Order: sequence, then structure tokens, then C-alpha cells
Amino acid sequence: MNGKAPTAFSAEKELSFAENAEFFGTIDQRNGETFAIMPLTPPLKTQLKTQRHSGFFRIRYPDFTVAGCAAHYRTAYYFGKESTANLGALLKVVNKRLEEPK
Repeated sequence: MNGKAPTAFSAEKELSFAENAEFFGTIDQRNGETFAIMPLTPPLKTQLKTQRHSGFFRIRYPDFTVAGCAAHYRTAYYFGKESTANLGALLKVVNKRLEEPK
């Protein structure tokens, strides 16, 4: 899945996701469990490279080696039975909690 649109898994393929994708992940067809990565800091680029029985994902963030500039990059993940339709709402809850004062 990529943002809100599920995409079929295909072996030996490299995908670049749409800019500002809210989340990406996979659904285990055997038991319906969802694993999703949710970039909380907007990335420069996200991509997925699939092989026969595996996938490699990469999230590129802006350069954090610039002297004198502090940076925090946050990424959340979800593992459970939540549907893709509800992951967007879950992401909003996470972002809201991050904005709350400590």
C-alpha cells in the first residue's frame, strides 16, 4: 500500500512513492495483518525495491550534517489488524500527540 491506495506486490521491481505519501506498508494476505511505515517528518524521497520474497525500503531526509542546524527526523510504524482506511486516522492521532506540550 502506498498512502491510501493499495498496490499489488511484484517481485524484482523498484518503486518511488508519490511525494508526501502518508504511509506505506504491506498486508499479509494469510492473516490480514498490516505493517506500515509512517514518516512523521516529511522525507525528501521514499522508495521500495522488491525481490522474490522480500522488500527493501528507503527513506531519505534532508541533510542533517549542516553545521549549526539541529534536526529531528521521526518515523513511526504500525503492526496489527488495522485497515488501510483507518491508518490515515491513526497517523493523525500520532501527529497530534507529538504536537502536545510535554
